Amino acid sequence: MKYRHNKKRNTAFLFETLVRELTAASAKGLKEKKNIILSIMKEHLNSRTVLGRELSLYKALYKENSLTRNIAEKLIIETKKQFDILDKRQIFNNQSALIEDINKRLGENIYNNFVPDYKELATINQLFYGKVRPKDQVFLEEGIVDRLASTKEQKNEARTKPLDNLALKTFFNKFNKEYSGSLLKEQQSLLSHFIASFNDNGLEFKIFLNEEIGRLRQVINENAFFDSNEDMKEKKNQIMNIFEEYKNRDIDTAMVKQVLSIQQLVCEIKS
Repeated sequence: MKYRHNKKRNTAFLFETLVRELTAASAKGLKEKKNIILSIMKEHLNSRTVLGRELSLYKALYKENSLTRNIAEKLIIETKKQFDILDKRQIFNNQSALIEDINKRLGENIYNNFVPDYKELATINQLFYGKVRPKDQVFLEEGIVDRLASTKEQKNEARTKPLDNLALKTFFNKFNKEYSGSLLKEQQSLLSHFIASFNDNGLEFKIFLNEEIGRLRQVINENAFFDSNEDMKEKKNQIMNIFEEYKNRDIDTAMVKQVLSIQQLVCEIKS
């Protein structure tokens, strides 16, 4: 029997569609809606919940790339092993509670959001839940290995990879040196959330970043200086285009540094 994917029963899809709804609400200045989305995500998808743990397994298979085939194969084996430990009935019940919360507080149109990784998320869902023939299972896993082992370095520069403490420390040292060790309060907050993101699957940081981008958008749109001459109008358009690109881009140090620079620019314009 052909496997039928139910996106409402795909924890990673629910997470990604909520993130895109959050981005849209932040960009439009819909504070009440933004707070509702944040509340839903924090309650149902934090790292301490079974859905949060399941989400981390999805991410292990769709947020990585440029692995060796040997490592990719081992990653699939280990991910499946950890998934098998999870309580499937608890996952189903928690998904039901999340879906009900979304339907009541946000409406069912949210499921129509465009999610760039949808096909990959459906494939991973089939890997976890699909009951397929051994031959089909082999082809399914081989396809995931091919993607994990792909070497599109230039095209995928923005794709995030785990950072060790040394890499993180080097990043902060470079940034502090560039700004003479003087950081704005909003920059300090951004960096603090970025550090914490390595302990909670990045959920809190993604939420914070969406809020901060929404704030920066609003300040830029409301500040007349950005429309005072052609050069500033061009700068404004460039920044807005950068924010748009973030919707389909994974978070990495380059993005964080870019946001830090925009924060600096906005502060200087306001002062």
